[in-house]
Amino acid sequence: MKKRISCKASLLLYLALSIVSMSAYGQYKMGSYSSSKNKFTVVESDSALTHQWYRPKSNKQIYYNGYSGEKNYLSRRDAIYVRAIEKGSWAGKTGKWAKFNDYDFVWFNDLENYNQEYIANIEHEKNMALWAMQERWDREFAEFLKIVAIGVAVIAITIILIVWLYRRRRRCPNCKAPSARVKLGDQFLGKKSHLTQMEEERYVSGRWNSYLGRNEGGYVKVPVLKKRTTRYYTRHYKCKYCKHTWTKDYTKVGYSDVGDIEIK
Repeated sequence: MKKRISCKASLLLYLALSIVSMSAYGQYKMGSYSSSKNKFTVVESDSALTHQWYRPKSNKQIYYNGYSGEKNYLSRRDAIYVRAIEKGSWAGKTGKWAKFNDYDFVWFNDLENYNQEYIANIEHEKNMALWAMQERWDREFAEFLKIVAIGVAVIAITIILIVWLYRRRRRCPNCKAPSARVKLGDQFLGKKSHLTQMEEERYVSGRWNSYLGRNEGGYVKVPVLKKRTTRYYTRHYKCKYCKHTWTKDYTKVGYSDVGDIEIK
């Protein structure tokens, strides 16, 4: 008898807990939009109230998912785009419901129009992005101009230095006038010749390698005799300003073939 009473008490307790949990679940899930859509009628879809941006009046605004009926929350920072306004009874409220996203619904009276401010914020962000992009372009262009200026300065300094060295090299040793040297002519003084041993690279053919399909020859260094001739000259100059004359000696070296050295 006691066992039956305890079993009945357990069953009653289980049923009570189930009812409580079902009621709590029912408060969270108010029923899906599909089970309530027969009670809803679209009252405004293309009016001045729809296709605009809204935001909740409170910081914790309840909205429901039309597929599952699950309850979620919106904050004051959330902007929603209302696609249509439907009229019906749901979640204990009868009246206008704002439809946003795909199948999310929120009580329309709990929203405030945020369209102008939202568009203004978007335009402000767009302008800020354009300003940042323009600033980045200006900075990059300034860096480019800086690099170009440095390059032009280096080229200009190089050209000036080359011209200065050229004019200095042609200056008169008497009056020091730059680029005053005039060439009068060259005088041949004589030449000296002697034999010298040098090395040259020459191609030597080898045996044919049928496996590789090529000749195994190559370049080798071969000792040869060369005739080295040194010619001596004197070049005469004159200053086109002070008429001073001076000379400068220089040589020219050339090689001619004599023959190969026989290696024993």
